[in-house]
Order: sequence, then structure tokens, then C-alpha cells
Amino acid sequence: MRIELVGRWRGGDADRLLSRRHSQLADSVATAIRAAPGWTVSPEVSFSIYGERGVIDQLAWHAETRHLIVIELTTEFVDFNELLGTLDRKARLARTIALERGLDPALISVWLIVVDASTNRRHARQHAALLGARFRVDGRGFRATLANPTRSTTGLAFWSSSSGGAT
Repeated sequence: MRIELVGRWRGGDADRLLSRRHSQLADSVATAIRAAPGWTVSPEVSFSIYGERGVIDQLAWHAETRHLIVIELTTEFVDFNELLGTLDRKARLARTIALERGLDPALISVWLIVVDASTNRRHARQHAALLGARFRVDGRGFRATLANPTRSTTGLAFWSSSSGGAT
């Protein structure tokens, strides 16, 4: 059984108001990726493979090194288990998704990029064991990966909306 609720506020869908921060985060991250030499970015990449469906927030591609980055964006931590499970599925299917788009990755990285807010940092500290088991590199490694895309990384970056950068 599936029940869907749609909130409305002053004639508009409330989800549009909530997703504004997500869109701003996506735009800021895409701008940073596109500014790095040799990188392109594809937003909102949908997939359906053997019954597994979803949307990857951003796929970054560096053609010269054949490096693919799967990027999951979130404005706030809600359900860590769901988030990690979803990201695992996207990472596992990344090669197939890339091949369907004519890309043949030699390296695949996975990054979770979170809005830099005190509540998000507090929740990350509370779940440090879970996050540390999945992500090996902190936010400084994201720009390093863009600058030198020669090895796969898994990382968690807190993204500042004011500076447009990872911390």
C-alpha cells in the first residue's frame, strides 16, 4: 500500500519551498565542478536497472582520466541508514549507469555533500562511526580530487552556501 501526502501552502506545493535549498546546493557544487579543468557535470541522472530505480543528484566526469564521481547532495541529515543505503545502491550501479551514457570509467568516486550547518555537523558527530566506515576523506579531499583526479575516493564534505566551498 502506498499513501502520498502533498502539502500545499498559499497555492504552491510546499516541496518546492523545501527543495530550494537543495537546488541552491546543487548549483553551487555544479559551479565548482565545472570550474575545475576537464570536468563536466550531469545533474539529476535517473536510472532503472533490474528493478532498482533512482536519481543520482550529480555525476561528474573527467574524460582524460576517465574518472566518474557519484555525488549525493543533502540539505539535512534525517535517516542515516536510508541515506547510506541509497548511496550504496547508486555507487554499486554507477559503472552500468555510466556505460549507458557512453562513458567508460576507470575510476569511480563517491561523495556525500551536505549543507554546512551546525545541526548537520552535530548529527554527523553523533553518527561518526557509521559515516567514518563509509567515507574515508573529509571535505578538503573533494577539491583535491577535482584538481588531481588520479585515484578513487569516498568522502563527506560540508558545503558552505556562503563561500560555495567544501570544508
